[in-house]
Amino acid sequence: MGKMLAVRYVLMVSLLPFAALVSAQQPYETHNIGNVNFTVTYYGACGFLSSQQLEGEGFKYPLNGANHLFYGGIAAGNSPDYLCDRYFGVGAPGPDNTDWNNVDGLYFGGAVYSDQDGWAQYDDSGHPLAEGIVVTQHSWAWAAGPYNDFVILRYTLLNAGQRAVNQLYAGQFMDFDVIDGYSNYS
Repeated sequence: MGKMLAVRYVLMVSLLPFAALVSAQQPYETHNIGNVNFTVTYYGACGFLSSQQLEGEGFKYPLNGANHLFYGGIAAGNSPDYLCDRYFGVGAPGPDNTDWNNVDGLYFGGAVYSDQDGWAQYDDSGHPLAEGIVVTQHSWAWAAGPYNDFVILRYTLLNAGQRAVNQLYAGQFMDFDVIDGYSNYS
């Protein structure tokens, strides 16, 4: 009985902040308070909706400064055959991969945990060997110091598929452009 109560409590806590957010009318929104501009999407891409940089504002620091991010996002995989991302496809340059697909939109702008909260959910259904991985993305930004020089991203991965996905690795990749995007090296 105690286990069931704990699960109910967690669900209640998780749903309360979600109610404070507003559904975005587009697949991306930009954290634009404090000293940082940073775009998040409901596809797992960061900075821009795609590597063509047509939609989104990238990563600007200070707030009204130049963009310092070419493109970024979350990637997850466990083999050369199963790697999910929203970055360049095989044989780049070419269209971006579309492995991550929107599940439940992008909710943005509430002020429950920070001054500007974001929430999105997407899954691996665009991958030809989809495993049923669902990603829940939270983002938080603050207007006042000392917490106004960054945006926090948190990803939670859930295996909603029918079988175990062993040795899954996930990571954030960012192609930052420091000073000059054509001459910086990492």
